[in-house]
Amino acid sequence: MIEVRNITDFNDYLESLLIQKESDDLEFKSAAGGFPGSFWDTYSAFANTDGGTIVLGVREKGGRFFLDNLTEEQIEKYRKDFWNNVNNPSTISLNLMQKEDVVIGNYKGRTRWC
Repeated sequence: MIEVRNITDFNDYLESLLIQKESDDLEFKSAAGGFPGSFWDTYSAFANTDGGTIVLGVREKGGRFFLDNLTEEQIEKYRKDFWNNVNNPSTISLNLMQKEDVVIGNYKGRTRWC
């Protein structure tokens, strides 16, 4: 899997993820109803193995993946929530993330976050 920090074309990268199935190193999380609480379980699982990619704002239905169409305001709120929680020892014991590990990009005219 391509490291997020090495992405040159966000559209191609997200397209390549959307045609895959969830696996031990790829997880999609719907965020239409707020920052998903299950995100931290997946983060912890990836941190305790070989890592992986979590894509927020994608839901699965019938084995297919659909975008949540999050607003830029939602994405900004989730970005802040993420950094606040990943640096909070009551959420995560050790932050393994760096700024370049999180990508917010434009996909088909809409802002997306990986």
